[in-house]
Amino acid sequence: MNQQELRQTVATFLAGCRTLSLATADKAGRPHAANLQFAADEEFNLYFVSAPDSLHSVNLATRREVALTIYDHQDQEPAGIRGLQMTGICQPLRIGAEKGRADQLYREKFAFLKDHPELEAVLGRMTMYRIQPMWIRWIDNRRGFGFKAELEIEGEPPKA
Repeated sequence: MNQQELRQTVATFLAGCRTLSLATADKAGRPHAANLQFAADEEFNLYFVSAPDSLHSVNLATRREVALTIYDHQDQEPAGIRGLQMTGICQPLRIGAEKGRADQLYREKFAFLKDHPELEAVLGRMTMYRIQPMWIRWIDNRRGFGFKAELEIEGEPPKA
């Protein structure tokens, strides 16, 4: 699988999935995992919303490094397992063009929000986060048991 084919496969997969499992760690290194709904952009940045007082948000205030998985939950047989493993840098988006674009991507993916004003109100109290990928591994047992391919990530994650 070449990089162009892999990029297209990952993009298609992300467009069809709704939930990621995010792993964070606190100041002492104690791990925590949470399932979150997300939207992705064309650079494989992932966007999610969360309450600022949730444990993963509190962890992200001191440690921005994250790991996550996304998998296709429809096929439970070992031969059908496919999904992503990723590491990245996560940070809140407060204002600006990127936050506006992230909000748009999220609302497009979860279009049902416009029909539920109570959810829109809750969403307005949440913080939007971006995960910028540092490493992506595609796993696809449909191509052979244990098939893995790593996506080359361009650019460096933010330093701040």
